[in-house]
Amino acid sequence: MVNGTKKTLFTVSWDDGYPDDLRVAEIMARYGIKGTFHVPLRNREGLPVMTPENLRQLATLHEVSSHTFSHCYLNTLSITEAEREISSGKAALEDALGHPVSGFCYPGGKYSRAHVALVKKLGFSYARSCENFRTDLEFDKFTMPTTLQVYPHQRLVYFRNFLSKGHWQHRTALFSKLMRSNDLLNRMVVCFHVAQVNSSSSIVHFWGHSWELDKIGGWNVLKLFFQYVAEQPEIIKLENRELAMLAHV
Repeated sequence: MVNGTKKTLFTVSWDDGYPDDLRVAEIMARYGIKGTFHVPLRNREGLPVMTPENLRQLATLHEVSSHTFSHCYLNTLSITEAEREISSGKAALEDALGHPVSGFCYPGGKYSRAHVALVKKLGFSYARSCENFRTDLEFDKFTMPTTLQVYPHQRLVYFRNFLSKGHWQHRTALFSKLMRSNDLLNRMVVCFHVAQVNSSSSIVHFWGHSWELDKIGGWNVLKLFFQYVAEQPEIIKLENRELAMLAHV
C-alpha cells in the first residue's frame, strides 16, 4: 500500500549495453518510464557495446548498472576469473561514468551462491537474475527476480524457466495466465492484471535486449506498452535499485 492506496510498482531493465539502448532510453523517458541498463564494457560474443560517452549520456536518463567486464557467463569461469570479471567490470564502468555503481546483473542469469557472495563482497547493493513470473516483493535483493522478458518466447521456454527456478507459490498464477497467449503485448498487459489482483504490494519487472527489438518487430510494441503504463495512475515507476530497497527478504 502507498498512502492507503493499492499501487503497482513497475521497473524495466535492459541487458548487454547494445548501442540501441540509447534509443530505448529515450522512448522510456518520453513516457515517464524509469529503469536500469545493465552493461558490460565489452561483449565477447561479438555484439557492439556503447562507448563511454554513450554510457554517460545514458546515465543522465536512467540507472546504469554492471554486467561484468566482457559479458561472461560466470558458471563457465573459475572463482578467481569470475571475481576478476565482476570487479573489473565495476571499476571500468565507474571510471567511464565518474560515479559509483550499485547494481549488478548476472549474464545469462547464470550464477551460484559463490557468485552471489562475490557480488556482495565487491560492494554492490543488489543484483538481478533472469527468474521470470514474479510479481511479489518476497525476494533476496542479490537474486532479484523479474516478471517477463520482452521477447515472444514459445511456451516451452516459459515452461523450462518455470520448472528450473522454483518459488512456484509466487509464480504459478502468472505462469498459467501467460501460457494462454502468444501475443507479446497481451502478455505484458496480463502481467499487470495479475499483479494488481494478487497483492497489495505487487511489482512488474520487465527485462530485455535492445538488440532483439528489430528482429521481433518490438519497437512499436514497446511504444504501445509504455503508453499504456503512462496512462495508469496507480503505477509507480522505479529504477532497479529503488525496487531492490523494498525487497522483504
